[in-house]
Amino acid sequence: GPVDESVLRIAAGIDNDSFDPAQLSGGQKDNYWQAVYDTVLKLDYATQEPKPNLATSFEYDTTKTRLTLTIRDDVKFSDGSALDADAVAKNILRLRDGKGPNGYMAANVAGAVAPDATTAVISFKQVDPAFLGYLTTTAGAIGNPKFLGDASLGTTPQGSGPYVLDKAATTPGDTYVFTRNPYY
Repeated sequence: GPVDESVLRIAAGIDNDSFDPAQLSGGQKDNYWQAVYDTVLKLDYATQEPKPNLATSFEYDTTKTRLTLTIRDDVKFSDGSALDADAVAKNILRLRDGKGPNGYMAANVAGAVAPDATTAVISFKQVDPAFLGYLTTTAGAIGNPKFLGDASLGTTPQGSGPYVLDKAATTPGDTYVFTRNPYY
């Protein structure tokens, strides 16, 4: 029969650890979280440079210890709520404090604030030349702040990516089924 292009099926060669943005694993597990979470920046594979994604622009101050991100104002989480700069700041602090496998990516973060809905400012303890690259991977995955800290986030992702997890059709360790995010 015809292929339903609104459904993404991932056969699990290796199982996913968690859908909690602060606990994400990379490598072969990228397929799971990249379906449901957008990242702050994306990697241009041709140039190996970070490019805009959720952030339309990014700029360091002269000391390279303060990063200002301009966040898109047209992105919604899978429940229809707005993804804003506050969500970005909260996720970065949670990654730093969450003791997850990629928490080291935010180890130099001194603080993260959102002075307004489209501006996130991240301050660093010291210069961190890898941070922009980290924002293209698990450190840049932004979860819905309404669910941060909720134990269900480990098995029920709450992101703004192109898909949402169909838990009823998913068999962890075997097959994960995702359907289109209506707000993407």
